This record gives sequence, C-alpha cells and structure tokens, in this order.
Amino acid sequence: MSDTSETDPDHHAADSAAVAGGPRGRGEQRASASPTSVLAWGLAALALVALSGLLAWRWYSAEHELDTLRDRIADRDRVAAVAADYAKRSLTYDFRSLDAFFAGVRDGTTAGLSHRYDTARDELTEVMIEARSVARGDVVSTAVEAVDGDNYVVTVFATQQTRNARHPEPVGAPTLLTVNVQRAGDEWLVADYRSR
Repeated sequence: MSDTSETDPDHHAADSAAVAGGPRGRGEQRASASPTSVLAWGLAALALVALSGLLAWRWYSAEHELDTLRDRIADRDRVAAVAADYAKRSLTYDFRSLDAFFAGVRDGTTAGLSHRYDTARDELTEVMIEARSVARGDVVSTAVEAVDGDNYVVTVFATQQTRNARHPEPVGAPTLLTVNVQRAGDEWLVADYRSR
C-alpha cells in the first residue's frame, strides 16, 4: 500500500477543514449570532404579531360596524314600508265597505291608536255614508327620522283622489302625513297617524 495522502486532493481538503474547525466548526460560528441581531429579530417578530393583532381587531370592529349599519338601514326600510302601507290604507276607503276600511286602519297599530279609531268609528261612519265618500290614496315618497332604535317618525307625502255626493268626479289633492312607527317585539306597529 502506498501513501496517497500527499497526492489525494480530498485528503488535503479534509485536513484543511479539520484545521479550520471543520464543517461543524463553521456551522457553530454561523449559529452564534450577536445579541443585537437576535434582539432585532425578536422585536421584528413581536411587531409583526402586534400589527397582526391590531389589523384583526380593526377588521372585526369594521365588520361589526357594517353589520350595525346594515341593520339600521333594514329597519329604516321596513319602517318606511309600514308607514307607506298604512298611509295608503287610511287614505283609501269606500262608504259601501266601511267594515273593511276600519279593519284595515286598525291592523298593524298599537292598542292606543286602535282605540282612537274605535271611539271615532260611529261618527266617521255616519259622515262617510252621508257624503257617499270614496277615496283612493297613493304614496309618493317617505322620509324616515329615527327617534331611537325602536321609534321612528315618518313623513309621508301622498296624493288622494276623492269623490262624494257633492263632487261625483274625482278630485285630487296632495297630503302630508306624519306616521309614528314603533318596534313591538319582532314587528313594527303604527303608534300615531296625523295630517300635517
């Protein structure tokens, strides 16, 4: 056997590595970083976690605000529809079917408003039959104002075509109404209704 250590280039590389600390020696040098760089990386990681938490909180907060806004818009739309429907029912009547009219104006109201119609029914019936009144109402637009989350005041602009014994041809007239709507559990009820 001959000694090839002097002619074998791999053997010289292994000796050089052993002298310089070998592959393991170089790896240990890389692993030992300065305390300043470890601190910098730690602070960067902490800042990234804090920023992620802040962004997640802001997203949740914005999502909650958006849901609340959607709920308010849905409530306003529902309140406007309730007020418009009620105004149309109250402006539409025929002296030949007053039972249906009074049932319609009592439907979807609070006990207080329903009671007002009960007390005025006989007098209104007499006037409407004597005048032979027939009317049709149409809602043109509504404006909703929130008093709080459960009470709204709706201004209704409507038109009404009316005919009676004195005016057999329909006469149109614009009218402005105020309709108070309030939440009662899961439904919206008309609490007050008046001309402006």
